[in-house]
Amino acid sequence: ANASSIGFDNTNALRSSESWPELSSSGSGYSVSFWLKLPNGTSGWPTWNYAFMISDSSNKYRMLGTFVYASGDFRAYEGNADTLSFASGYLNAYRMVQDKFWHHIAITSTGTGSTNGLKIYFDGVFSVQGTGEALGSNLASTDLFLASNYSLANRVDANFDEFAIFGAELSAGQVTALYNSGIPTDITAHADIQHYYRMGDSIGDTAILIRDQVGGMDLDLPYGTPVLDADVPYLIVTQVDPYYGDIAGSTTITITGSNLANVSAITVDGNPCTSVVTAAS
Repeated sequence: ANASSIGFDNTNALRSSESWPELSSSGSGYSVSFWLKLPNGTSGWPTWNYAFMISDSSNKYRMLGTFVYASGDFRAYEGNADTLSFASGYLNAYRMVQDKFWHHIAITSTGTGSTNGLKIYFDGVFSVQGTGEALGSNLASTDLFLASNYSLANRVDANFDEFAIFGAELSAGQVTALYNSGIPTDITAHADIQHYYRMGDSIGDTAILIRDQVGGMDLDLPYGTPVLDADVPYLIVTQVDPYYGDIAGSTTITITGSNLANVSAITVDGNPCTSVVTAAS
């Protein structure tokens, strides 16, 4: 069961003490997937902050994701992992996160720097694509930094859940399956998964030690003290006042979830509901 997430408040972060052992194969394609919620929305923070970074301690990175708080943009940067530089180019998903709901974000890459080989998906749907970077030849030792950059700066105010790294470029269909209509599932058995962080739901997880359920790259070096939080992506459907008569009758269905901001249509057994009302949040 998915019962917890991990929360950061711009004063804390986590990183791994072990490196990404499969980095040398990321030139054949890889992907990053996670659930994220900005509990305070997009206001009141610096211009941009890091969601995650796969990098060594000197900014030789393979992948990083940042938020531009003023606009709600999400940016993905891909580096070659052996050059000490910050790429000037990036893939920008315009106004992706502007609310306080849970969302699923996936970044997929061919790993070769091919044209349109880098893609961002939002809530299971393709958003934007561009050209990334081919993997370098003199690979650095790359760790996973969560909620900060390589120097534990530019920290983010956010909750994370179900963070995973895959050893393949996931297809659009595979990303949609990960989103699973807004309900995270245990993906330990996924064929391409290399590292998987359940954020409190793995045996041995604490607020300052998040176990890697698949690989050996635990998030075991805390900066400050994050918190384990019962706030997770969820969806609950209840039916009241069922009606089994003619078309003049009605059935009320109550749907409660962590991301219902954009619901416009609901079907029951293939039949469209005549009206959809989403409660204000």
